[in-house]
Amino acid sequence: MDNIKSSGISQPGASQSSLPQKSKLPPKIKTPSGQAPEDTVSLSKDKKKWTVLMYIDGDNNLAPLAKRSMKAVQTVGSDENVNVVAQLAVQGSDAKRGRVIKVDKKENTGEFIGATNVGPKDMGDPATLKDFLKWGMKQYPADHYALVMWDHGAGYIGSMSDDGPPKTLLKNQQLADVLEDVKKENQGKPIDVVNFNACLMAQTEVAYELKDGAKYLVGSEETEAGLTLPVPNEYGTTPQHKVLADLQKGIKEKGDIAPDELARLYVFESEHQLLSQINTVTQSAIDLSKIGDVAKSADTLAGSILDAMAKKPELADRIRDSVEKAQHYDQEMPVVPYEDFRDLAHFAETLEKDKKLPPEINLAAKDVRDAVKNSIVAEHHHSTDVMGNIVGDSHGLSVYLPTGAKEDASNTKFYELHKTTGFAKATKWDEMLEAISGPDKLTRFLKKRGLSDKQIKACKIGKTILASAGGGGMAGSYFSLDRIFKAVNVLGGGTEKIGAFGAGFAFLQGSSQVIKGGSRVAHALKNDWKISDKAKFVAENSLDIVGGLGTIGFAVAMTAGLPALALPAAGVMLGAMGIKLAKGAINIAAKYISSKHADRMEVSKKLAETPNLLNENEKA
Repeated sequence: MDNIKSSGISQPGASQSSLPQKSKLPPKIKTPSGQAPEDTVSLSKDKKKWTVLMYIDGDNNLAPLAKRSMKAVQTVGSDENVNVVAQLAVQGSDAKRGRVIKVDKKENTGEFIGATNVGPKDMGDPATLKDFLKWGMKQYPADHYALVMWDHGAGYIGSMSDDGPPKTLLKNQQLADVLEDVKKENQGKPIDVVNFNACLMAQTEVAYELKDGAKYLVGSEETEAGLTLPVPNEYGTTPQHKVLADLQKGIKEKGDIAPDELARLYVFESEHQLLSQINTVTQSAIDLSKIGDVAKSADTLAGSILDAMAKKPELADRIRDSVEKAQHYDQEMPVVPYEDFRDLAHFAETLEKDKKLPPEINLAAKDVRDAVKNSIVAEHHHSTDVMGNIVGDSHGLSVYLPTGAKEDASNTKFYELHKTTGFAKATKWDEMLEAISGPDKLTRFLKKRGLSDKQIKACKIGKTILASAGGGGMAGSYFSLDRIFKAVNVLGGGTEKIGAFGAGFAFLQGSSQVIKGGSRVAHALKNDWKISDKAKFVAENSLDIVGGLGTIGFAVAMTAGLPALALPAAGVMLGAMGIKLAKGAINIAAKYISSKHADRMEVSKKLAETPNLLNENEKA
């Protein structure tokens, strides 16, 4: 869903036995037309192994996806070991609350069958969440509890966007207060797993806020994209229904599923779902008991930077350069402050490798990397998403690291808002951010060459246009070229020169694609990725370079009035695009076929296949 705009863990000891046969449940009792089917699973108040509490906020533009996610969960429902309860709110309707039961596809209309209407609810109000959790835990007690927070996410700013009226957003501190209140009423036992089925929530600031009210946090560093395509058995973002099925099978297979194992299953199913390169390009499970160590190491690093800058203020530029090199997110439609969410471990890595910095900073940066690594239970990321945006330097936890100066109008309020987070209050991170605040590398470069502020602004606008022109990669080139062809009637046999605007746009598109592809190839070659990931990334971006050169050749030839040369150039571009599309289609087909057989995998095997990829991305 869009934003608002296994190391250190023992492997399960279960044997690799085949899955048990499905338990035989009584058949559903036929009910009069229009009534919900009767729940045939016992509603006994005896404790179950797990209760999964799903807080699904679709009281916004995600309403269709909220219904779709609810429908997916109903394909699994509750069983004798697991209670699944939900509160669903969608635009234009009262909220519904109830225990989720499995329904046949023929009977499932997509509504929350069997749920009770609880009237209009503000899902961004902490009181609404607290009421739901207390109700669910009292009505359906269990040894373990998982909370699914389903909606928009915005990192340290908050989540659960409710369009109201009034429009509200659940702050992380409010969520933390709710979790700690619930913990007190649950005999001091925290929620075991909080899964954010939302964008940008695998963030240090979020984890620090929730560390006293939950054991594990699962979320994505990058944005998540809700799947709206009618792909069979695929529902986009975190595949909640598959995780629930794993949980139920795992209990039958192993006797129980521990909290860290459920957290890892969320990562596994996100990684192995069809189209994960669209839906969940990053996903990580975080041990919240280790976040205090992450904060402590980040505080030491920030202090080291401040001490060094007190002696050499010019180090600010060098630190800012490291910030700009660090893996960042919200790349497709960059918006402040989301584009300033950066991978904490990768930022530390850039500082650690820069031997021109004082050794105290190098050592402190290494400690940050180690602390992040120790906090990650399981993590997955692709090298790139389907649009070619690089996410290959993700390690599981982002942090707020702005590149723009605090004095810039678009940044000031987000600097100030960050100061209110528990992480900022407990560390010198916000003081470090202000100390290094200043012009970015491009601005400094242009200023040294005598450009005025007005000229620099024009250059930055041009850079944005260039990035936008090449943002669509192969697809962008194809559609640009297609529009140009139609405009000048080339496909109909015309040989006129294309207009200056059309030629300029095609040239801009191709140039941007070549530059973007080339920079990504260079990025991959110099980074410590797995060889297989590096080879794949270089091959994909080499196709973009070839396609971009073809687009440039087409534009130049048509401008010169040489359509005979333009057609071969266009053929090169279309051929490169065709290879890339065919490769993507093959990958999708292969993943779909494998997903059809995913239920044949033992849960213990799935748990063993959720590695901490931080190790694999380090140089051997």
